[in-house]
Amino acid sequence: GDGNFYDPQWNRYFEQRTTARMERTVAGRKRIAALWSRQEGRCPACGELITVESGWHVHHVEGRTGPNADALYKLRLLHPNCHMQTHFRKALS
Repeated sequence: GDGNFYDPQWNRYFEQRTTARMERTVAGRKRIAALWSRQEGRCPACGELITVESGWHVHHVEGRTGPNADALYKLRLLHPNCHMQTHFRKALS
């Protein structure tokens, strides 16, 4: 309830919530499958395969706000660790 969608410190929470919601719905699973297929099953951050065992997070390349924020061309599947590193590097810059 205290989370602020526009506060960068909450990015990870809201992206994890988006990923969990996508996994629970048919449309969400189709979106994950489309992202996985477009990326040829690989994490764009490290180049390694994304599998059920490795897990994944949905990353918003341009943030979660604005028009078409959830459009496929603005999303990437990343390994959980790669996702955290991406946000860490972004916070440092």
